Amino acid sequence: MLIKDKWVVFETRTKLYYAGNDKSGFPAPRSLSAETRQYKTRRAAMCAIDRISDITEYYSFRPEYIENKEVPESEIEAISAELAEVSDPSGWKEVYAFAVPGTENFSKIRLCMNNANGVEMFGVKKEDGKIYSAGFGGGEKALRVFCEYCFDFLLPRVTRQEMERIK
Repeated sequence: MLIKDKWVVFETRTKLYYAGNDKSGFPAPRSLSAETRQYKTRRAAMCAIDRISDITEYYSFRPEYIENKEVPESEIEAISAELAEVSDPSGWKEVYAFAVPGTENFSKIRLCMNNANGVEMFGVKKEDGKIYSAGFGGGEKALRVFCEYCFDFLLPRVTRQEMERIK
């Protein structure tokens, strides 16, 4: 999706964008995507910041103008786009997988970790056997992508079984 001549609300501490509130009514900043709230004017973005600031003081929002930028359709696509293939997989350990015996394709999706001088870096090992990471500080992104892959794999199996019971 193309964002053109719009204002968005940027959160300076998390480096994410305002895309609405979570279920409990608090702001839930997310990666820049089509889900990001867009405003026609700077004034409209400032009004949104005023309303958001009434809810919580934890965040530090500011308006940001986007002249012309192609963005992913969803937050998960945006996070996935930020992961890059790890050029040297040595030192990476597989730390978690949602797998049980007999699910060979699914067990290939793993959450991985590399400990570099006491600093942990996380990544995702995909079905192709390659590790993808967002680097230091990208653990949340790696975990979200890992969980999304697991969800995508399991959803057809779970719904297929439910649909068979209904018939």
